Amino acid sequence: MLRHKVNNNTIKTSLKKKIYSEKYLNYGYYSYSMERLFSKTFTVAIVCCQLFIVFGCQSTKRLGSEIAVLKPTPVIPQAPTVIVNRINNVRPISQETTITKPTTTNKDKTTIKLGQPLPPLEQFFQNIPLHNDMPFDEKNVNIQPSSYQLPASDVNTVRVGLLLPLSGANKKLGEAMLQAAKLALFAFADERLELLVHDTKGTENAAVAAAQKAIFDGAQIILGPMFSSSVKAIAPITLEAGIPVIAFSSDSTIAGNGVFIMGFTPGSQVRHIIRFAASKGAKSFAVIAPKNAYGDTVVKEMERSTEVFGGAISRIEFYDIETKDFSPLIRDIANYETRRASLLAEREVLSRAEDELSKKALKRLEKLQTIGDPPFDALLLAEGGERLQAIAALLPFFDIDPAIVRILGTGQWDVEGIGAEPALIGGFFAAPDPGFRVEFENEYLKKFKAKPERLATLSYDATALVAVLSQLKEGYRFSNKAITDENGFLGRDGIFRFLPTGVVERGLAVLKVQRHTNSVVVRAPESFEALIN
Repeated sequence: MLRHKVNNNTIKTSLKKKIYSEKYLNYGYYSYSMERLFSKTFTVAIVCCQLFIVFGCQSTKRLGSEIAVLKPTPVIPQAPTVIVNRINNVRPISQETTITKPTTTNKDKTTIKLGQPLPPLEQFFQNIPLHNDMPFDEKNVNIQPSSYQLPASDVNTVRVGLLLPLSGANKKLGEAMLQAAKLALFAFADERLELLVHDTKGTENAAVAAAQKAIFDGAQIILGPMFSSSVKAIAPITLEAGIPVIAFSSDSTIAGNGVFIMGFTPGSQVRHIIRFAASKGAKSFAVIAPKNAYGDTVVKEMERSTEVFGGAISRIEFYDIETKDFSPLIRDIANYETRRASLLAEREVLSRAEDELSKKALKRLEKLQTIGDPPFDALLLAEGGERLQAIAALLPFFDIDPAIVRILGTGQWDVEGIGAEPALIGGFFAAPDPGFRVEFENEYLKKFKAKPERLATLSYDATALVAVLSQLKEGYRFSNKAITDENGFLGRDGIFRFLPTGVVERGLAVLKVQRHTNSVVVRAPESFEALIN
C-alpha cells in the first residue's frame, strides 16, 4: 500500500512579541479574546424586549455570517461574560452605544486560497517555538464583567467555543486542559481568534447550556465536551446549528454528523498492540476487561485484530467494575486448578518411585506451583489505575509467568509510575510516543508550576488545530473537507487525522514498561497511508 507523505516544506513564521497575560476568573464562563490593540469598542444594548426578540428568532444575522439559533430557548448561564484581550486590552461592553460593522480590506483576508490543500499542522509545530517571547504575568490584565450577551463579532473575528469541566469532580482535569489551550492559543492563533470558554461542570445539562450559549455568541466550531454523555447531549443542538464539534471523548460510537472524536480511542490501541504481539509470534490470546462499553470495544476489536493478524482468542474474562477481589477471575483465566492438579498428580507418581532420576525430578517439582503453561501466550489487561495494579499483582501468584506470557495493555497504561508494579515490568502497550509531548510538558511546568494532566495534550492540539484552520477562508476553514484533511497533522501526541466517520486516527508507538520509565520499542509512524475509497 502506498504511503501518503506529510508535506514537510518549511513555513517561516515571525511572531510579534506580545504580552501574555491572563487571570483565572471564578466564573462559569470566560472568553479569551485575541484582537488587535486598535480594535474598535463594541457594545450591545440589552433590554427585555430585545432579548425576547432575539430568542424568539430562528436565526440572527451576525455581520455577514448566518448563525443558527436553536428552536429551544437557549439557557443563559448565571455568570457574566468577560472578554480578555490577548494584548492586555479589555473590551468592555457598553449598554449605550451601538454596534458598527467594520470594513474589510484585502490584507485582513487569509493568504491561504480556498480549495488549496490544507498545510499540515506539522509545519506550524516545527517552525513556531512553543516557548515564545511573550512574558507570562497574570497581574497585568484588567478584567471587567459584562452583560450576559456578547456583542456580535466583526466580520474578521473567529469565535471558538471551548467546553470543559471547570467545576465538579473533574475540575482539576478541566483546569489543566484550559491552561493547555491557553498555551496553544498564544503560540498559534492570530489576533482574530476568540476562545469562548464555558464550564460544563461534568454534567449533561450544563454541557447543553454551554453549547447553546457558545452557539448564540457566534462560535463557528466547538471544542469539547470531555465526556461521551455530554457529547451525546449537545450533538442534536450543534447539528441543527451546523456547528462542528471536536470532542475530547474517546468513544467512537458518538462520532459522525459533525462530531469528531479527539480522544485516544481504545480500538486503535488494541489493533496496534495485537499486531505487534502477533509479529513476535503470539498465536493464542486472552483478555481481561471491564463489563462496560469500554470493555466491549476492546474485546470486539481484539476479535477482529486476531483474525486479521493471525491467532485466536482462547479466554475472555469480563468483570464488574465494583469488583474488589480479582482472585477468582485470575485463577479461572490461568486454568490454575487444572494445572495445579496435574502438578500434584505428578508429584504423587514420582514420590512412589525409587530411582535417583525420579527423586531429582520430584525435588524440582516441589519448587513449582503448577505444571504446564496457561492456555494462551499473550494476555491483554484492558484496565488502568488501582484495578490494573490489583489484577497484575495476582498474575505471578497464579503462575502466569511474564517470561512465557506476553502481558499487553492499552493506552490506560500511559501514566507515570506504571512500572511500580513488578508484574507489569516487561509488558507492552500501544500509545502516543512520549517524545512528542516532552517540550509541551516542560513549558506547561514552567508556566503553571505544575505537571499537566495526561489528557491536557488533547486540548492543546485541538486549540492549535482550530487556530491553524481559522486562517483559511470563511466557509472552508471549519468545513468537513478541511477538518478531515488526508495528510493529517502533527501534534503533541504525534500524527493524527480525522476520518470521514469522525473518528480520529493516530500514529501510535509500542512501549515497554520499565521500572522507572517506559522505552519505545516500535516508533510511531511519521505519515499516514493514503485512504482508499
